[in-house]
Parts: sequence; C-alpha cells; structure tokens
Amino acid sequence: DAATLNDKQFYIDYIIAPIAPLCPMEVEDGLILSKAEAASDGPVYVYTFTAIASGDIDATPELVAEMRELFVNDLKTQSQYTPFLYEDMAKCGIVYTYVYNGNDGKEILRVDVPVADVIK
Repeated sequence: DAATLNDKQFYIDYIIAPIAPLCPMEVEDGLILSKAEAASDGPVYVYTFTAIASGDIDATPELVAEMRELFVNDLKTQSQYTPFLYEDMAKCGIVYTYVYNGNDGKEILRVDVPVADVIK
C-alpha cells in the first residue's frame, strides 16, 4: 500500500506494538524496560535502573555521545535485514528516543537517534 509507505504513525505503531505489551520487563540485571510508547516523531523506550539513583550517574556529553553511538550501531545492524523499511522510516522522519531513569524515577539521560542518521 503506497499510502502506508509514507505514514509515520504506521511505522511508530509497527515498532512499538510487539514490545509495549511486554513492559515492564528486565532487559539485563539491574535494568528494566519500563515502557515502550509512541511519540509524535517515533518510538520512545523508557528504561529504569533498579539499583542506581539519578544522582549516581553524571550524564556528561561524552556519555550521551557514547550511548548514541551504541544505539546507532545497533539500529544499523537491524537495518541490514530490512533496508527498505529503514529507508522509508528515514523519509518519514522517524526518530528513536531512549530515556534512562534512576530508581528514584528521575531522568538521567535521553538520546534521540533519527533513522536518517542510521542509514547514512
């Protein structure tokens, strides 16, 4: 369906649908994926550290850049399996957002990764 290929909401729902019902879920020891939700630009993944408070981590620009690089590389790996899907998402302006909170519920850091940056 040609209309679907340029439908940002379609892609956001497609990405979030399989994960959202599973939340919260432990992704590794001490880290929970609290929720996966749709924002206007793309999917938002909210993680919570179970043993680390927000004041225990200093979200320096270097840490944010390092995290962003990890997310870009992970998405590049995923995009190799369905490059056309990621090209279409890039055209729609999809942005993946990753949010990390401390066990006190306060945000530690937020990383935005436009799909356009992934397929470069």
